[in-house]
Amino acid sequence: MNTTAGTAAAVLATTRTHRAAAARIIAVFAAVVSSLLMTLFAATPAEAATTVGAAGRIGSITLNGPMINGYDVGQRLANGTYFYSKNWNVGGFTVTRSPSSYRQRVTGKSTIQKWNGARWVDIQSRTWSGTVAGTGTLRFPGWTYSPTNVPNNRASYRVNFLITWTNTANGQLVALTGVLPNKYSDNRCATTFFTCRTYTDGINF
Repeated sequence: MNTTAGTAAAVLATTRTHRAAAARIIAVFAAVVSSLLMTLFAATPAEAATTVGAAGRIGSITLNGPMINGYDVGQRLANGTYFYSKNWNVGGFTVTRSPSSYRQRVTGKSTIQKWNGARWVDIQSRTWSGTVAGTGTLRFPGWTYSPTNVPNNRASYRVNFLITWTNTANGQLVALTGVLPNKYSDNRCATTFFTCRTYTDGINF
């Protein structure tokens, strides 16, 4: 009987089990924070906007600019008329590692949400991840949402971030938080043709 092969297989199976368990834990925590991000209110001041549902020792979070920027564009068509479109810029953010371990993979998800009269509904999302160690920082990019069917009616919009820190050595989740706007500078309007107003928790556009 090859005991070395048997031991190696057992270790491999145990490693896979731990990774699967870590993935399930991350999914559960992400679901909890995502449900909190659907609510209207926020709490707990942070270095960037407001953190919601923080768990573990999160790293520092700094906005790279406004979380959301509503702007419009006018295009002259061949027949001489103009077509006006609404667009949304989603801001990026910069994070440091959690104090819980030296080298980590940080995953950030940014989501545009629309208020439907009862709750915030997800419209569009983007997710990025990268590794950070020591005193380094990780910069997450912004992006633009330009829908094909332009909504002419005004509605309230906001952006939220969901950020997780995972130990790269063992795949263990070490920290997680959501981020919501809570001041006017977190939200911006730059429009010519459509009316857009900024508030502490989003924009009406």
